[in-house]
Amino acid sequence: MSLTDALRALSAAHGGKALAGAFHALQGQVRQTRRAAKAQYGNLAQTFMAAMQIWDAQKAEGVSREGRLAGLEKTLRASWPQAREWKYLCQECGDIGLVSYDCSGRLDCGRHREHLPHSYGRPCFCSKGARFSEKPKPEPADFKQAGLTKVGKR
Repeated sequence: MSLTDALRALSAAHGGKALAGAFHALQGQVRQTRRAAKAQYGNLAQTFMAAMQIWDAQKAEGVSREGRLAGLEKTLRASWPQAREWKYLCQECGDIGLVSYDCSGRLDCGRHREHLPHSYGRPCFCSKGARFSEKPKPEPADFKQAGLTKVGKR
């Protein structure tokens, strides 16, 4: 029996015994649905849902937003999946591959005339920066060496 069927049975019940039986069946179905929902979600999601219920209760009690945020943060940090501590391989780019710079609008970034301030990146010297480095365009000889007469044709 589904939750919808249990609700229909309750609305169709007439008399004390029928109402009590239908209500009991509905309660059992609600418990079963809640158990299934808990099994579907992980620890973090369950903690978040409980924290939101606490949030709403605290809001109704008049707890300040800062107090609610502090409690929410503590709750989520306690249940957050623990992973290894991140260790950067390259301190220069933070393992992104690009080193970020801020240009004041003068000639900081290598342009030949004044322009608006902006941020830009240059490839890092580490292995992560290799994907951002300029690659030479293939020459026709490279295609002939690979056995291609025209690009995409043999």
